[in-house]
Amino acid sequence: MLDISKKQRDELQSWYLRHFAYFQIESIKGPLVVAKNIICNKKYLIRVGEQSTIVKVGDVYIGSLVPWNGEWYWSGQQAGFGELPLNDLEELGKEFIQKAPQIAYRYCESLLEKAKKSIKLHYRNFVEFHGDDLAVFSDGYAMAAAVQKQHRTEYEARSKELVKEVMKKYNLKNPYPTYSYPQELLDSDNGIGLFFNQDEGQEIMLGFNDVLRGFKKKGVRLTEEEFESIRGFIESEAISPDFVKKLTKKYGAESVSGAFLLRDIESIDYLNYILRKYKSNHFRKRYPNLSFN
Repeated sequence: MLDISKKQRDELQSWYLRHFAYFQIESIKGPLVVAKNIICNKKYLIRVGEQSTIVKVGDVYIGSLVPWNGEWYWSGQQAGFGELPLNDLEELGKEFIQKAPQIAYRYCESLLEKAKKSIKLHYRNFVEFHGDDLAVFSDGYAMAAAVQKQHRTEYEARSKELVKEVMKKYNLKNPYPTYSYPQELLDSDNGIGLFFNQDEGQEIMLGFNDVLRGFKKKGVRLTEEEFESIRGFIESEAISPDFVKKLTKKYGAESVSGAFLLRDIESIDYLNYILRKYKSNHFRKRYPNLSFN
């Protein structure tokens, strides 16, 4: 409805991907400041208006920026830290990448490419070990043991020299990663579905036995447990459309329509409608769920 250009429309639609980072002020030009993103060293021309009178060159701020007409604007609140030593800036950058990599991928292209290559490698290793991108386990302990065995197998296949080098570099007691699972997950004994989304990473669904039984019934005579499990599977924001489509490709989508009482509606693409209704965040730009040391 707005009388704006396509470029402006694209900018508006990108605002959900705010550039959240630490920024250091490099220069002040009237109502504009030039700031450097210390995560990726990218520079931003920010229109701050009268606020330019209260900032100083060298000051560091944390906050979010959005683009508009060739400039950037603060979105939301910012926190200032004054001037910081170079070592502190480097540590803040490293910590940010470790704790919030999916935000850093929005503006750090080199880091994003590294993550994409790494996630593809992890995906191939997962499929090679489990035989598919979906592995089903009887309980949480069985899943944890299988994942641990997978990673041990991967590291045992590497040269001992390389393994020693990695262990020394990161001060590791074991060459393979260690995981800490919630007790609820370990105690789950009604089946666990472990799916590897090749673009983002692993997804876990508890109570997977009921989900599988329900899908296999193709929507006919679903038990209350199967009915609720399928709805939970679909409605969970943590489960991607790819995971759902993995099951519908193998067993059909009849149980999805049955669980959502859409059995008699054949003239619409109900699966796509349901996925977009409950998993709309997955239809936006997303990034690998992977961090780097």
